[in-house]
Amino acid sequence: MARLVLLGSVIAHVWAAISLVRQNQAARPVRYQVKQTLATTYAAKVMPLGGLILVLFIIYHLLHFTTGHVAPGEFRGWQDAYHNFVTGFQVPAIAGVYVVANIFLGLHLCHGIWSMLQTLGINRPRYNHWRKRAATGLAVVVAGSDISFPIAVLAGVIQEAVVELRSSAPGGPIETAWDRHRFEMKLVNPANRRKFRSWWCWARASRAARRRRLGEMGTLWRPSASRTAPAAPTASRPRAASTPPRTTRATARRHLPPVL
Repeated sequence: MARLVLLGSVIAHVWAAISLVRQNQAARPVRYQVKQTLATTYAAKVMPLGGLILVLFIIYHLLHFTTGHVAPGEFRGWQDAYHNFVTGFQVPAIAGVYVVANIFLGLHLCHGIWSMLQTLGINRPRYNHWRKRAATGLAVVVAGSDISFPIAVLAGVIQEAVVELRSSAPGGPIETAWDRHRFEMKLVNPANRRKFRSWWCWARASRAARRRRLGEMGTLWRPSASRTAPAAPTASRPRAASTPPRTTRATARRHLPPVL
């Protein structure tokens, strides 16, 4: 839709320019014998030539980036406009065409903005220098930004992105991928169980939980001798049976290993 609006605007602009030239010629059918330039600019002098160059450039631009008929290399359409942009401007001849066309575009805008402000009534000696600065500044900004694109590609500042796909999913058949990945993990593989030291809170963790978590690490849990039989007191001085240390909930959470 946006391209159609722009194309319609260009057609209306060309029609208005042709109508203005015809009115000018009808006002004076006889040409001047001696023509002296009193007050004009270079941008005003090249308006007819610049307009023709811009019309041809617009047609070339549509064939380059929209339809791809004159695009160098592989044209990927709107799915990968960045690729078309980089590969197109990597050709110096194409980049030169865009640079020259945008220079004429800047001159065209400079005189066009100057004339537009004059038509709107901003035509006094008090404001003419501001009008000239505004027209020149807008033309430089538009043309300079457009010229920077092909120059940046030729200079290597803008390059085609290289996308490297890295998948963390395990390979092999999808039916057995998760089981194989689960049994090959370091925390689950019984061959690596000696590399880890587990500290258990025997007061808070139940016996079933201890067996389940030790079994996941490949360790067969057996109650130790100190847990099954309390230590016998000595004959000289009787001692009470040792009780397990009291552990808070925060200590139990800190010492329990992660549940897989």
